[in-house]
Parts: sequence; C-alpha cells; structure tokens
Amino acid sequence: MRPLFRHDQFLWPHSAALVLLVVLCTLASACSLAPAYHRPIVALPTTLGGLTQPSAAAQPTAPAEPVTLSPDEARFLGAFAPGDEAARIVSIALSANPDMRAVASRVTEARAGAAAQRAALFPQLDGTLQRDKVQLDDPNAAALLGRDFKYATLDFRYEPDFFGRLRSLSDAASHEYLASEAARKEARGALIAEVLGAYVDERTGAEVTDKLRAADAAAQALVVNAVTQQRVGTLSADDLQARRDQAARVHVSALDAQRQHEEAMRYLASLTGYTLPAPTAEPSQLGRLDAEATGLAALPSQVLLDRPDVVRAEERLRAANASIGAARAAFFPSIQLSSSLGHVSSDLDHLFGSNTGGWTFLPQITLPIFDGGARRANLDLATARKNAAVANYESTVQRAFREVADALGARDLVTTRVARLDQMCQADATRLVKALGRSRQGLEDPAQLLLRTIDAAQVQIDCASARRDQALNRVAVFRAFYGVSLRSASLASAVPQP
Repeated sequence: MRPLFRHDQFLWPHSAALVLLVVLCTLASACSLAPAYHRPIVALPTTLGGLTQPSAAAQPTAPAEPVTLSPDEARFLGAFAPGDEAARIVSIALSANPDMRAVASRVTEARAGAAAQRAALFPQLDGTLQRDKVQLDDPNAAALLGRDFKYATLDFRYEPDFFGRLRSLSDAASHEYLASEAARKEARGALIAEVLGAYVDERTGAEVTDKLRAADAAAQALVVNAVTQQRVGTLSADDLQARRDQAARVHVSALDAQRQHEEAMRYLASLTGYTLPAPTAEPSQLGRLDAEATGLAALPSQVLLDRPDVVRAEERLRAANASIGAARAAFFPSIQLSSSLGHVSSDLDHLFGSNTGGWTFLPQITLPIFDGGARRANLDLATARKNAAVANYESTVQRAFREVADALGARDLVTTRVARLDQMCQADATRLVKALGRSRQGLEDPAQLLLRTIDAAQVQIDCASARRDQALNRVAVFRAFYGVSLRSASLASAVPQP
C-alpha cells in the first residue's frame, strides 16, 4: 500500500515559494520597533571643581519645560525673599531636577496602568483576515484533504464581571494612580523646601564667611600688635601666646565657614541643574515670619488629612482594600463570552457575496476546583498588604502631626531668640562705633579696639545664625502645611497650596 503523503508531494511543490517564505520570515524577524538607545547626557559643570554652567552641547537630551509656580507658591516665595530671586531659583529647580521628572514619569505610568486595567471591563472586538489552504500533488489525496478557504471575521470577547473581580482590579489601579499624583505633590513641596533651605544656607554662609574674614584680619592685626607689645616689655609671653591661639581659632573658624559656604553653593547648584545665577539677596531679609501665620496652631488636627503624604497613604490603603475584593472574587466562577461573525468562501472575489456569512457563539464558564491553595494564599497576601497599609497610614498621620507641631512649636522660640540677638547686635554695634571714635582721638587702646571688633563679629555671626534658624523654621512650616486646604483666607495667604 502506498503511503498517503510522500516528502516529494506534501505541501511545497515549488521550491521558489519556500525560498520566498523563508526570506520574508527572516526579514520580519529582523524588524524591531524599539527606539534607538542614546545614553542620556547629564548637565554638569565643565570641571570637577567648578560651578560653571554646562555648554550648549552638554545639555540633557530631553530638556525639561519651564515650570510655572502656582499663585500661592509665588505669593509665599515673594514674601519669603525680596524680589523674584527665590521664585526664579525654585522654578529652575522644579524644571531641572531629575527626581521631579522621575516622579512625573511614575504618575504617567500609573495613569496608563489604570487605563489598561479599566479597559478589561469593556468588550474586546478584533478583525481577522485568514486563508486556510492545503494543497497536495496526489489527486486522490487532494480530493480528500485539499482545501482553500478565505475568512473575514469580527471576533467578540467579553467577560461579565458578576462577582466584581475586574471592577476591584480597576479600582485598585485607579487608587494607585491617585496615590502617585499625591506623591508628585509631596515631592514638589519637599523639593521647594529643600531648595529654600539650601538657598538660606548659602546666603547665611556668605554673610558668616565675610564676618569671619573680617574677624580673622582683626585677629592677625591683634597678634602683630601683641608682638610689638611683647618686644617693648608691656606684654608677657603667655599673653602673646594666648593672642596667637585666639587668632588661630578665628582663622580656623573662617576656613570652616568658607568650606560650608562652598558646600552650600554646590548643593544649591546641583538642585538647579548647575544653571543657577549667583544669589544676591541680603540674608537678613530672608524668611521673616508673618503675623498672619499665628493662628495655624489653633487649626483642628483634621486638616492634616489633606497633606499629600497622608493622601498618598490613604489611596494606597484603598488600593489594598480593593485588591482583597479581587482575591475574594477568584473563588467564584468566571464567565467568558466569545463570538465570531464573518464570511468564508473558497473564492476571494466572492468572499462578501451572498450565502457566505456565518457566526459562532462560544460561552464558557470556569469553576475553580483545585489549585493547590493558590487562591487562599493570594487572599492572605492581599489581607496582609492591607494591614501593612493601615499601619503605614497611621504612621504617616502621626508623623505629619509631629512635623507640624515641631514647626509651630519652634516658631515663637526662634522669633524671641532673633529679637534678643538683634538687640545685642545693635548695642554691640553702638559700643564699637563709640570705641572707633575714641580710637581716633587716641583715647582707646588699639588692642582693645581689635578685641571689640572680634567680639562684635562673633555677635553678628550669632545674629546671622538666629536669622537662619528663623528662615528655616518658616520653610519647615511651609513644608508641613504644603497641600493643606486652609479655609481662612488670611491663613491661606501665609501657607501655599499646590
């Protein structure tokens, strides 16, 4: 008996067709829709030890668009520092900081994930064109098994969500998206506060460095004066060494202040993508506390629920809660409806002619019976994640309350400290002016004048430090209330909302 199929008869009578098919498959496998990879170019100073702006060729491959401040942010920054310098620096940082771009990308990712999950709630409709051809050389086999049909169909698939599994998954994805939006607001407020803190440190560092340099010059002159006094016998060797030790301490303090100022400059420059113009604001004008913010401590604790970090924690708790619904629905049957409607013909010209239509309907119900405990484990996992989300939410609310209480509690203390030190600075400056007058008249010992100069510089440094603490406290209040909806118009003018 002769076999039905022989290798020289089956399917491929023409070697040219086979070669063409192989070539087409090879070309199709070589295609790729992935974008070409380019290593990102990070904007950095031209030298390792510099703060110069990068050249145009060294700009990032995808420069960020300028960020517009909200009216409340602009109002706060205008009150925080004179002019528009602070607002300009913050806007540059929001535009150039890569962390903000990463957060924005995660928001886009979560939005796309929520949209994809939501699409599972709707029917799916696909169009299909198909050819089914079997060609045999043996006439007898061809008559029995040969065929050549063309299909044009619309395929319909839909899963009725009787037990809410798809709805729960969609809700979970939506709440994750809302959590990412809250995280973006939280990151924006944190970055603004970080930039303002670095700005205050840089301006205060510049002032302290200038004061200590003046004190260092006075200390060195005091040593020269002490050497002269020791030579003529009016100053002991021990007193001379004490003056030298004092000058050394002042010099070391000046070097430390210079180092800290340079570090603050580098940090502020890094936050702004090394495109920072030289700050010029007077440190004494930064962060003066407003009387309008005195009523913040009387607000109810409930307002903290509007903070972005609390909103983020609550949305993730809602997402975890929705995931439990999806895990529970997995214990129930699932139903899927599939249907096809189209035309079939052996002749392409008559594919859409009369008497070529047809349809199929394939309902399917799946009843879970045994899976080795996978569904139970998934439910336990979802429950554990919700419990963790509850604990994280409680911790976030408590941390928010502590941050607000610390910022408001320190406000009166730093205000009192600044007021006292300002009085001391004014009194010391008055005494120094009188000493200078007596020195011009020859009534003041030059050494005593230099000592007064050094002491006055130290008092001025203490005043600058107190003003820095006051400005940073206002930044802390800004950070603690960022995103909170304040109903009082007077309070809302003191604390920005995104």
